[in-house]
This record gives sequence, C-alpha cells and structure tokens, in this order.
Amino acid sequence: SSTTTTTTTTTESLIIALKAEKHQLEQRCHTLEKKYNKIMEEVDFLTNMNTTLESNKVGMKVCIQEARKEQEDAKEMLYKCLPPLEEKVQVLMLQLEQGGDGSSGGPTTTSSSAGCYKEEEVKVEEDCKPAARQL
Repeated sequence: SSTTTTTTTTTESLIIALKAEKHQLEQRCHTLEKKYNKIMEEVDFLTNMNTTLESNKVGMKVCIQEARKEQEDAKEMLYKCLPPLEEKVQVLMLQLEQGGDGSSGGPTTTSSSAGCYKEEEVKVEEDCKPAARQL
C-alpha cells in the first residue's frame, strides 16, 4: 500500500512537472512566434523599401545628371560673362573717379566683353542669364 502511494505521488509529481514544462515550452513557442512575425514584418518593410529605392534609382540618376549639367552650364556662363562684366565695372569706376558722366568718349566696351553686355547699358545678354528652372 505504501508502494502504491509512493508510486501515485511520484506519478502525480511527474505529471505536474510535465505540465509545467509543457506550459513553459508553449510560452517559449509563443514568444518565438512573436519574434518571427516581427522579423518577417521587418523583412517585408525592408524588401518594399529596397524595391522603392531601386525603382527611384533611374529617375534620381537622371535628376543628378540634369543638376550636373545645370551646374556646368552655370560655371561656363560664369567664366564667359564674369570677366567682361568685371572689365565693364572697372571702366565705369574709372569714369566715376575721373568725374565723368560716361559721355567723355572713354571706352564703354571692348571686344572681349561685347558678348555679355550692351555698349550703352549695363544689361546682361540672354546667354549670360541663368536658364529658367524646369519644375
């Protein structure tokens, strides 16, 4: 009889231990499922982001090329028009220093600056103005 009681107690304690272990394993499984789902959401997000970035890459390359072209055009215009304009400013400054009104017959333009401003007015010709930006 005591053997039966000991066996029953041992069996019951084993059943309780197994149930506790089963519960722990179910909790662990549930936690791992949550982590897996979160990781899968992140993978989906990153995959979508990568797809979007890849699809925008071609368009961005075109935009970058256009911006570089605009930059080069602006540089070219600067190198073309700035020296003649500086020369015109020097001429005007000399006229002011001499107390002239600009009609004293002094030089108003030179051959190197003829392409960027008109003789009588200090206006910049169209090829020396920045191009309108396209939106």
